[in-house]
Amino acid sequence: MCTPISIHRNLLKVAELVKMECVRKEEPKYKLVKLIGKGTFGKVYYAIDLCTQEPVAIKRSPKWRNKVSREVDLLQKMRHSENIVNLKSIFYTTTEKGFRIQNIVFKYMTYSLGKYIRFKKQERKENKKDRIAPSDLKIIIYQICKGIKHLHEHNLAHRDLKPDNILIDTGSSPFKVEICDLGSAKKVEESIISIPYICSRWYRAPELLCGSMYYTTDVDLWSLGCIIFELINLCPLFPGKFKKDELVPTPGASFRSCPIEELQKGEAATISEECSQIINLIEVLGSPRMYTVAEETDIWSSRRIDLFEVK
Repeated sequence: MCTPISIHRNLLKVAELVKMECVRKEEPKYKLVKLIGKGTFGKVYYAIDLCTQEPVAIKRSPKWRNKVSREVDLLQKMRHSENIVNLKSIFYTTTEKGFRIQNIVFKYMTYSLGKYIRFKKQERKENKKDRIAPSDLKIIIYQICKGIKHLHEHNLAHRDLKPDNILIDTGSSPFKVEICDLGSAKKVEESIISIPYICSRWYRAPELLCGSMYYTTDVDLWSLGCIIFELINLCPLFPGKFKKDELVPTPGASFRSCPIEELQKGEAATISEECSQIINLIEVLGSPRMYTVAEETDIWSSRRIDLFEVK
């Protein structure tokens, strides 16, 4: 005999299956070319769409239940955001051993921000005064802020912001920047328990390092401050190898100590007082941070901020 509870459960299962069919596409023909990234929630491949010959990125991850993954759900919610990666299609495959695989197809972008920083760091070895141009820095940081702002407007924390989870297309003018990998993203509020062991160590907020299970979207702002510093200095702010070292800055690191070349003027410069204050106000031990992401976005969109002081 069916009880109201069992009927309700069966209806939920049917609803989930219908939801999966809504996002399911007829499997296109793709040629996987090479592995370009991997993480906790899957592997990412560079692939070619054999119908259009366009390059794409495909994130492949196992499916354990007949349920739309939280990442796909969030990507669909954020599909109108210019600075959150936009999914092209979703399809499912089965391995020879019978494992179900979810395939999320994205537009292929030139670099992750992490790879771009490493490339610029290599260039710096040949010219110690070389850095990312100030005009490019402003464009990159502004678009990162916009992407985070759109997440936070839905009370969603990314929870794993780092340069390798931000994509950049250097072929477009101006640069196009998109936040990717929403596998760790979720709705967070101070009244909701969330696991603290989240986010890559170098970008993990102090409240997470201290094991707090009640945190807000502010954890993303700490990561943002670390990313801004790394973009400007081409080195991480807190490169700790162990948890106990995590809030120990790079030896000799200072928001104002790094010399930089103003490419247009050819004059030595240091990070401006205004810029260093912005980073300092984000990197506040504990929550709330001194700036909201909306205020950060407004600061960088104004283009009034000077990143460097010419000496």
